[in-house]
Amino acid sequence: MNEIILSDAHSRPDLFRWNGGLGEEQVLAWARERGWSLPADLIAIWVATGGGDLFESETILGPFGDPTTADDVDSVNLAERAQGLPDEYVVFHVGLGGFSAVRLGDLRYVQLDEKHRKGETYASLQSWYLTALRAEYADRYGLLATPPEKAR
Repeated sequence: MNEIILSDAHSRPDLFRWNGGLGEEQVLAWARERGWSLPADLIAIWVATGGGDLFESETILGPFGDPTTADDVDSVNLAERAQGLPDEYVVFHVGLGGFSAVRLGDLRYVQLDEKHRKGETYASLQSWYLTALRAEYADRYGLLATPPEKAR
């Protein structure tokens, strides 16, 4: 499900600073409290890593990240909603290119610019990672080529 991002993190731990794994029921309860039904692959990456920083400028927000550094889902979404982010989106990533969010209606991953305009859409977290982040950073950091069967 998230094999490539976890494989990259294993091969280049210097590029991934995770917050630390979480309990699945803890994450599911947190999402339920907010009335969010989120994709299984996003839940799985949070369970495995807790979110964190990757490459030099990207952050996968965590459900229990640090609000003082805006590394948590709640504070970032609250701030972005105050700036006009529609309720249909849950931001899970911030970086140089803007935001990435889950669209709650169809559980698609969507890139958003700083004005919340929709960009590319992805069917899975892995597809998002491969296209939105890894394509930008793989050559720069010498990440191994991705086998075609893992890219699906």
